[in-house]
Parts: sequence; C-alpha cells; structure tokens
Amino acid sequence: MHLEGTAAQIGYQHGYLLAAEIQDLYKVYVLELTHDNGKDWNFFREASKNVLWPHVEQEYREEMQGIVDGVNAQGVKLDIWDIVTVNAAMSGATTSTNMTRNTRSHRFRRSPRRSLQRVCAVGSYTKDGRVVIAHNNWTSYLDGRGGRWRSTLCLHTATTL
Repeated sequence: MHLEGTAAQIGYQHGYLLAAEIQDLYKVYVLELTHDNGKDWNFFREASKNVLWPHVEQEYREEMQGIVDGVNAQGVKLDIWDIVTVNAAMSGATTSTNMTRNTRSHRFRRSPRRSLQRVCAVGSYTKDGRVVIAHNNWTSYLDGRGGRWRSTLCLHTATTL
C-alpha cells in the first residue's frame, strides 16, 4: 500500500484500507493479553491511557486517531484506547517493565517468545545511498497464523513529499 500525507491522513488511509486486518488483530490481542495476564481488556485500555499516552508525541497521536477514524468509516467500532493498546502490544510496550506505574496492579506482560528485529541502512550501505528500513516480527501462532502480516506500507509523510 502507498500511504501519503499528514500523520492524520496516513493514519486514516491505514485504518480504512486495513480495517478488517486491524479488527482481527484487535481480537487476537484481547484474547491473548487478557488470558496471559488475568486482567480484563479495560485494564489494558486504562494503562494505555494513563501510562503510555502522556508520553506519545503529537504526530503519533494524530496518526492513531486517523487509524480510528479510518476503521470506523469501514464499520469497525474501535476507539483510540483500543488502537493505542493494540499498537503497544505489537511494539512490545506491554511488557511489565514498560507498563509499570507506581503499583504492581499496573503491570502486565507479554509472552517472552516475541521478538522484533529491525534493520536500517543508508549511504554506502545501500545501492543508491538512500534509506532502507526492514522489520521482521516474530510472533506467536495466534497472532501470526492464517497469513497475517502480509501487508507492506510505503509511506510518504507531509515532510517527505
């Protein structure tokens, strides 16, 4: 997919074009996080709102709100806290270390089997000197089965157009 524009526009395109996949992934994380941690989904939504959100830069807030608007336009009823929580789960921010507040009740964990691997190259390390970024996501059977993770995004932000 080719997405371009402001953070909000990119988010909207992302949400609109991948609404079914986002809804599917939401269902996976609701099941997985609640099962693995013994907490209900609202616990994770509240932790995302109160622990993570204050540290999210405005650009990313706008992009995530765009995703919400895009999925909603396709009839998928998710809100900002669902999207923030799914995003946190995907990026590993739901580990007990990252979600610690002042009490142990605000700790939750993901399975240690997950691993994200990223690579970024530029200059003499690439054929034409431009930036190359790749990302592998090693996931559990539940969130990796059935052809999930088959989308490739090409992003052109408002500042790179």
